[in-house]
Amino acid sequence: MFQDFRIPEFISIFVCLSVLFVSIHVAGILAGRTKRNRFSRKYQIHKLPKGVKVKKSRRPRRNRYILNYPFWANSKKDGTADLRIRDNEIIWDKSFLFVDGAVLEFEKPYELLGVVKELRQKGVDIQLSKEEKEKYARLKRKKDFFAQSSDIQKIIDNYEEHPTDFEKLCALLFQKMGYHTQVTAKTNDGGYDIILWKNHSKAIVECKCYSIGNKIGRPAIQKLVGANNTALADGMVFITTSEFSSYAVSYAKEAGVELVDGRRLLQLLKEYVFAGEQGRGVYLEDCYLEVSDMRPYVPEDIYEDYFVKC
Repeated sequence: MFQDFRIPEFISIFVCLSVLFVSIHVAGILAGRTKRNRFSRKYQIHKLPKGVKVKKSRRPRRNRYILNYPFWANSKKDGTADLRIRDNEIIWDKSFLFVDGAVLEFEKPYELLGVVKELRQKGVDIQLSKEEKEKYARLKRKKDFFAQSSDIQKIIDNYEEHPTDFEKLCALLFQKMGYHTQVTAKTNDGGYDIILWKNHSKAIVECKCYSIGNKIGRPAIQKLVGANNTALADGMVFITTSEFSSYAVSYAKEAGVELVDGRRLLQLLKEYVFAGEQGRGVYLEDCYLEVSDMRPYVPEDIYEDYFVKC
């Protein structure tokens, strides 16, 4: 029986099966591309990113989206890659967008966010995501805080246990003053917290939210000056909610460091930040998620490699 089976016939069967599998695969790709193009034309948006799958939702619900964030198969406590593990990989869970009875699957959460933004601009009503509701709550707290902050102690009480948020407040202040700002990564220990740019000039800023009686001494200013040996900025600024010692003040003058103490900080905040924010509520558009809002949900090394360029 096996003697009658010829090798050429086996090859012919193998080729036919291969052609069949390839045809099915190509047909699937073309069908997926057709669905994506049809969705784009229906809502008059740019073409959907490659790899996005458009399916019919089994249980149509209100327009909404669910984001899932990448993570390392083997990570350290802070979520970044455990470099001791060979062949470590990033796990990309799918994110989902439900629109008018259709469900779209995305490999990358930032790609989904771009489509949501376009759809909203076209007037498609998409309810706030979990992250956007959290953003609303943060903005509401900030508005309430700004409306009530009349002295430096209230700022200290609000930010002393949250130094990263204090850095963001200082960055917001400089933005209102016309600077481009970048808050350095949490893992950065370069001796400064914010980078400023304005009129082709660069400056670095160190921020310290200390109690009123806790004065900033000369060593802290020296650390900032030392950091600038690497940063090579045109200017240096040290901001605190407290005060500076006389030694710190004299050294700062010699080293060219601008000092902003609590009293001056409160004046600047009232002039540039608090006044502009008071009397204005939190609008729905304020809560819409941007790629930068995803940073707290993504390991720092993945965010820097994939999300920053979006």
